[in-house]
Amino acid sequence: MSASVHLIDDDYSVLGKWDIDGTQALIGRYSDDVSHQVPEIGLFDPLVAYAHAKIWQRPDEQPVWFLEDLGRGAGTYVNDSRLRQLHRLRHGDIIKVGNTRLLFEFKEHALA
Repeated sequence: MSASVHLIDDDYSVLGKWDIDGTQALIGRYSDDVSHQVPEIGLFDPLVAYAHAKIWQRPDEQPVWFLEDLGRGAGTYVNDSRLRQLHRLRHGDIIKVGNTRLLFEFKEHALA
């Protein structure tokens, strides 16, 4: 089952959306520099590393999604708690990288 990530502001207004069509998505800073890996979820935030965190599924556990901090940048937070180990994502989790807040959702719970 696929999922999506929404860029949100402090009032939970949706400012952008990325669908995760495969089994993983890299969260990172957007760059025109070809020497950096292009993230599926590219953010314009100087506090976000080029490869900051990853959302992925284990092939044997679909539709279970995980969030992994890649150890670069200012850390990754889920629901205001710093991520220190692999985190199993749930519908409605708020992911924070740098100054950017992202809302994680499963397609079956899509926002209207």
